[in-house]
Amino acid sequence: MQNTSNSRDLRLIRIYYFLWIGAGGFLSPFITLFYKSRGLNGVEIGLLGTFDAVTGMLAAPFWGRWGDASSHPRRLIMLALLASACFALLQGIQSLFWTISIFIILDGLITAGTGSLSNVQAIMAVNGEKSGFGSIRLWGSLGWAVITVLAGLLIEKLGLYVPFAGYAGMLVAAVFVLFFVRGSPKPKTIIKRPERVPFGQMVTTLAHNRTVLGMALAFTVIWITTMGRSQFETLYMTSLGAHASLIGIANTVSALFEVPFMLLADRLIRLHGSRRILRISLLAQAASFLPVVLFPAIPSFFILRILASIALSFNVPAYYSCLVESAPEGQGGTVVSIFDVTLRSGVALLALPLAGLLFDQLGAYWLYPIGLGGCLLAWLILEAMLRTDPI
Repeated sequence: MQNTSNSRDLRLIRIYYFLWIGAGGFLSPFITLFYKSRGLNGVEIGLLGTFDAVTGMLAAPFWGRWGDASSHPRRLIMLALLASACFALLQGIQSLFWTISIFIILDGLITAGTGSLSNVQAIMAVNGEKSGFGSIRLWGSLGWAVITVLAGLLIEKLGLYVPFAGYAGMLVAAVFVLFFVRGSPKPKTIIKRPERVPFGQMVTTLAHNRTVLGMALAFTVIWITTMGRSQFETLYMTSLGAHASLIGIANTVSALFEVPFMLLADRLIRLHGSRRILRISLLAQAASFLPVVLFPAIPSFFILRILASIALSFNVPAYYSCLVESAPEGQGGTVVSIFDVTLRSGVALLALPLAGLLFDQLGAYWLYPIGLGGCLLAWLILEAMLRTDPI
């Protein structure tokens, strides 16, 4: 009976990931088109990302702690997603930089921990099952693949409010699915509330862990050097003649490649360990920039997206496995939040305005050689730090 219940919850979590990440497929690839339609320049677009980063950096540790301390962390996720849906509907009708900023800040405060808490829940769902985290995350890729092409077609027909309405609708559906998950949201070994370790003490402990420190340094480099590409790629493709529907197709094609490689990643992590697969994924991520660096044209973006998706398929399961394995007992949500939001948002304070400035002054092309170099440097850091850290 327990196995049946676990399998049912695993199916529901997969559907949840399809809807939750699929919701991002409505909004993320097209948000810069919305900003541009409101007359914002590259620096202003970068500042909007900075506002989101600041609020996320401040709020994420609290969400992680609440998730670790709460006996029902899924309720926190559900409330945050419903609030995010409301903010999206309101943001889509704004036309001024500062009013858009207000809703970005509000959304950043309320959703700072949803990604980390959701990923921890996914890891808990596969606990004791043959499937790994990749078997859940690939459903998010399927959701993204289906939705981005649909969103692109609808935007061309109905306009740029479609991403906000679609995003909100899918988040509400995701909350509905998550409501029916009945399994324990905590590992069996820590169903009892863990001892509350002072935040400063935990950070000090993590700073002496070579795996955690190496990941922090490597991903700081990656996020600084690649945020510009992810933020401005849609505008770059548009400047080369791509329409919204073609951008949606590019996202769909790339996301479809994640599905088989996510399953392969689970198997390789079991065979070779998460740290080795993480290092390999960074080399693959570096290689993904080469098509646009060598031949900046629309077909190259399709090749880049495919290669980047393959790299992501190895990176995501290995990344979260490394973090959870390295976290103090009962503090997985907090550690993931520190990396996913606090560290990443702190880096974004520098990276996003810098990317906007580079985009305005040099153009989008130079964001790609920078990303290539950053991934190679991050790989070197992990090679040096993780190889010397005993398992």
